[in-house]
Amino acid sequence: MLEINSKSGLYPLYAAYSIYRARLDEEWCKHNAIAPDRAKALWEQTLKENIFVVCKTPMAVAITKRTLCGFRTASAREISSISFPASPIPSKRSSAISATPKGSGD
Repeated sequence: MLEINSKSGLYPLYAAYSIYRARLDEEWCKHNAIAPDRAKALWEQTLKENIFVVCKTPMAVAITKRTLCGFRTASAREISSISFPASPIPSKRSSAISATPKGSGD
């Protein structure tokens, strides 16, 4: 799953949890038990293999990593920030002036 322009990581968290639950169910069907270490390994495997996130700012990267990994050092290496070139935003006044037809104030 690829999310572009993540800010909080909630959608990748939802996607990761859905994949993780499917893997847990599969594991439960095979062994009828799941060790805590195995459950943690499945979560880290899900993040590593299935979740790819692109953020605009370093702060969004930090928030997304914290959302997905908590305070652990799980492999969230596929979360990165990229910089977009700033596009000039026209001021409201200049847009309003250019949008006003000539002679309307007469």
